[in-house]
Amino acid sequence: MFPIRRILFITLCLFGLTASDVGAHELWLSPQRFVVDEGAEILADIRIGEKFRGAAREHRAQHIQRLELYTQSGMSTIRGKDGDEPALQITKAPRGLAILVYVTRPEYVTYHDWDQFKAFVEHKNSDWVLARHKFNRWSTWRFSERYTRFAKSFIAVGKGTGRDRAIGLELEIVAEKNPYVDDISGGLPVRVLYQGEPRSDAQVEIFAKNDSDRVTVTTTRTDASGFANIPVKPATEYLLDSVVIREANGEPVNGVRWESLWASLTFRTP
Repeated sequence: MFPIRRILFITLCLFGLTASDVGAHELWLSPQRFVVDEGAEILADIRIGEKFRGAAREHRAQHIQRLELYTQSGMSTIRGKDGDEPALQITKAPRGLAILVYVTRPEYVTYHDWDQFKAFVEHKNSDWVLARHKFNRWSTWRFSERYTRFAKSFIAVGKGTGRDRAIGLELEIVAEKNPYVDDISGGLPVRVLYQGEPRSDAQVEIFAKNDSDRVTVTTTRTDASGFANIPVKPATEYLLDSVVIREANGEPVNGVRWESLWASLTFRTP
């Protein structure tokens, strides 16, 4: 018999659906180990779900726009083949802070329920979208959204020394400290960048999972310079998430009215 995950994947392909159609929201990179020895293998899943719980996505070239590894010595493309699981497999990791980057190709979801779209928009603190949609007299029962994901993850190879930096993603969360080697007892400062510029008053959602797999969810906002301080606890896995919603361009004939960009960052505190 086919495993349930395989049956679900085939079903999604046959009906042209996406993960959003079955209730998933966040996408993040989930390393099997956040700290590895120099020269060891790095394995990481691409996960889709809610509140730090979700199914792993296989390596599928049709979903991938960028899949990269950044170290202090430069950038390299992460290779793989369709069906690989975990989706990211890197041999002989170089010493220092390893930054995994995954950017999806645009995907689509069609809304048949205004309340579902309304709940999503309000959750992401973008209520202006609802007023704009109605001002434009667009349909509230059948319309589409285009979305792209920009995921990063930190892994310490050896001691994990090194720094995060902006790498040119359209929407990006950049850490101002290294959670593996710096003092973050007062929190981890981050910047949210949109099209290379600081994004002020942006919501950052914070998912924290402890060793008992208990997940807590909080939010904070960036200041005028795009900075936010993330409170952290020891021995905890974190997922940071920030979203931009904007009007879509070029596809109104197909009912694509909105576009969302999703930035995520995962790491684990010592």
